[in-house]
Amino acid sequence: MSTPFIEEDNPLFNNDGSSSLHETVDKLFNSNVGEYVALPIIVAIGDQSSGKSSVLEGLTNLPFLQPSSTASASHKKKVEEWHSDNVENLTAQEFENIVHEAHITMELDSGNQNSMYSRDVLRLEISGPQQSHFSVVDVPGIFRSSTPGRTTKEDQAMVKQIMEEYMESPRSIMLAVVPANVDIATQEVLEMARHVDAEGSRTLGVLTKPDLVDPGTEGAIMDLIKCKSHKLALGWCVVRNPGQLQLVDGTIDRQVLEEKFFQEKSPWNELPKDRVGISELRKRLRVVLTKSIRRAFPEMELEIQKKLTEAKQAMEELGPSRETPSDQMCYAMQLGADYHKIAMAAINANYGDEKMFEEDQHLRFATWLKNRNELFNQTMIDHGHKYEFQANEEVIYIGSRQQDVLKNGTAKRSPAGDPVELRTCRDHPDLVAITSEKSTVLKANGRDRLEWLTKLYNENVGFGIPTVDSPLVAKVVKQQTEKWKLIAKNYISDVVTMAHTFVTEVLDRLTPTDRVFEGLMEAIWRDLTHKYRQAMHEVDRLVVIETVAPPFTLDHNYSEALERSRQARYQANMNEKAFRDPNLGPVVRMQDTVISTSLSNSERGILDVHDMVKAYYEVARKRFTDNVIREACLYVLVSSKDSPLKVFSQNYARRLNKDMLEKIAGEDDEAKATRGKKQQEISRLEAGKRILDEHNQWGR
Repeated sequence: MSTPFIEEDNPLFNNDGSSSLHETVDKLFNSNVGEYVALPIIVAIGDQSSGKSSVLEGLTNLPFLQPSSTASASHKKKVEEWHSDNVENLTAQEFENIVHEAHITMELDSGNQNSMYSRDVLRLEISGPQQSHFSVVDVPGIFRSSTPGRTTKEDQAMVKQIMEEYMESPRSIMLAVVPANVDIATQEVLEMARHVDAEGSRTLGVLTKPDLVDPGTEGAIMDLIKCKSHKLALGWCVVRNPGQLQLVDGTIDRQVLEEKFFQEKSPWNELPKDRVGISELRKRLRVVLTKSIRRAFPEMELEIQKKLTEAKQAMEELGPSRETPSDQMCYAMQLGADYHKIAMAAINANYGDEKMFEEDQHLRFATWLKNRNELFNQTMIDHGHKYEFQANEEVIYIGSRQQDVLKNGTAKRSPAGDPVELRTCRDHPDLVAITSEKSTVLKANGRDRLEWLTKLYNENVGFGIPTVDSPLVAKVVKQQTEKWKLIAKNYISDVVTMAHTFVTEVLDRLTPTDRVFEGLMEAIWRDLTHKYRQAMHEVDRLVVIETVAPPFTLDHNYSEALERSRQARYQANMNEKAFRDPNLGPVVRMQDTVISTSLSNSERGILDVHDMVKAYYEVARKRFTDNVIREACLYVLVSSKDSPLKVFSQNYARRLNKDMLEKIAGEDDEAKATRGKKQQEISRLEAGKRILDEHNQWGR
């Protein structure tokens, strides 16, 4: 149990402005800002048998109580609501009555099975013309063994934890109370103090029970008081508390008893006068506390401002209160507006207005999509065909004389069978039933194309001469384009994954809690997955059109490409028959311009099929690539009014029913509790800030 005492209006502080400092600290305690910012305070620590309670009684002139229980919700409410005020004359008896009443409220042990200790804090504020500014926390004393029916190991651990929490505060002045008749080196409280205050800059040692020190052993205590051993920056004091019989007597004046001891008893009468007695200890504590307050105020101002900013930011992230359906609708519509603004900025590559795009480059959707489209196009160019086509500069001899003659060292061929990765995005766990698994394709075969064409020709040619719409050409085109589906499905899977990643990451950033995010995803999930599947099905449809339907085109590029192939072959033949004239350069005799070939009709047909398929393939590949990008990607997933990136908006929120609104925007008990705590924190921090501002304005 912790007991802060606050006393006021002692002339001792009026000469140096200390009164204003202490009044400000009193106000800060009253505002409860100390729950969030450490305030300068004296913490009395020591063993149960150290005489700590007697020291505090001497400092405050009040009989200190002994320790309380763990807290249920009803217990907390009862303790928080309890108070006792308007006590005009606080006598010792009146104080004991108040303590007894608090004792019952805090459910401290009174012969039943309740614990003797509690985390509840009994705060006493005492004011009057003869009172001085003085704030002290009395934490329970350390004990090392439990007493059946009275204390437990859990009590022991709780007491130590409470003590450590107060000691760790950088603005706590530790009043370490130690009996003078024990070995100082064995005192756990001093070791605990050293752990949090290695230099001893905020530890003031107090020795008790000097009257019990064995004669002849006082030297070690003298050295301690004179700072010759176990040095502390704030030094050591020694007090002589009344014994148990003297306390029972009730007629003994503590001050008279103590003054007589330190004046008459040797060697205690040899100690510096400002280091002995409860009165000198009280003076020293006031000075130490005043200095601590002066140092702490500038730091506290900054700390309060920082915590206030953080608390307000947390409240902004929680959004406005959402208890009524109207509140929930307003919240959902605002969320829809915020999301739609970011989504449109991502689609239009207008990244400058949103810091979200700076924090996460992956949210720059338009830029990512442009790069992915270009990669898809290049993959189709490099790996969309099963077999490499003949380069225009090649001359092909068919049958037993088959050979490739590569002019000018061009037309490099990739090794057959090397795999090519098709996906660039990781699989998203939400989409395993929609997108394609990561796949690879083999690089185009550049060595067996003529064997392939010859085999297909011999197996499928009819009576007539092959044309572009003949079944033979259609079969060749179908085999040559068989990788298109895999490449396109992996491409659109990447786009679906990226669109879904964008939607989920942006909404996750905009929503304050998992409940809001999960409720929103539940609301839009069906619409999202419908568009994702539509994009995948659109690719399937385009693949069927290009690979199953008969080859067809009105594109003039087909006839131009076909003519280029034939002209290139003719030119290659002429180059073989040319000779070099010193004046004219390469020259071909007129009779050599008429090509005489030993090719059979079948061999000529194979070359014609090759040239037709090559010309048609280029037209079809460009058309297919454009259609997949425009129809499956840009229209279904990006630009349509119900695309995944646009599915959530103000209008969408307006159409939500009451139950879905509650799921999305309704606050659960945890969120309500968090909001209440943050509102209380802001209120108390703002009160603390006002108090410090007033002090800065009037108190300096």
